[in-house]
Amino acid sequence: MNDNVRFDEGRSEAWRAAIVEHASNGGARGRGGRRTLIVGLVVAAVAVSGGGVAYALSAHLQQPAVIAPTTPTPTPIERDTPSVTFTPTPTPTRDSTAIAREHAEQACRSLASALDGNGNILSADAWSAALESAQQSAAEAAAESSAFTAFDANVSTLSQTALPGPSATDAEKNAYFDAYAPVAGECSSLGVRLPTD
Repeated sequence: MNDNVRFDEGRSEAWRAAIVEHASNGGARGRGGRRTLIVGLVVAAVAVSGGGVAYALSAHLQQPAVIAPTTPTPTPIERDTPSVTFTPTPTPTRDSTAIAREHAEQACRSLASALDGNGNILSADAWSAALESAQQSAAEAAAESSAFTAFDANVSTLSQTALPGPSATDAEKNAYFDAYAPVAGECSSLGVRLPTD
């Protein structure tokens, strides 16, 4: 673009006339006058630029359409897909003795939950429920490992022994203690303390 281009008198007069005409009409023509103004401005711009815009537009419009050369479409190559066999990771098996120990510990915790810190039974109902839960856990421990068969038998003996009442004889209390002591000893070896005092 040349910044030194100056309007000649004819062009300047055309501009003045277009502006004066527009001002005198006051836009009364509505959209039609606006279009005329825009067309006039475009024509004036083309005239001022010396036809460069018109040449640029016409040069763009006269370009021939580009036609892509025809080449054969490539055929995809088929390859054998390797077969993948999924081998699941084996689930680690737990030692049955460890599982049995967990059941035995649960039996001991059930009994401990029904005793106070001095080894006194909280209530007959609580002790009965604890014995029932302990007997079930001890049976599961014995089913997992024969190492807990004696523990299961001792818990079973304790649950079958009558709980001495407030007016129980010493023989009845001793019989119950004799059933309780082996269970307390085994629970102690499992890390769960059952008071024996």
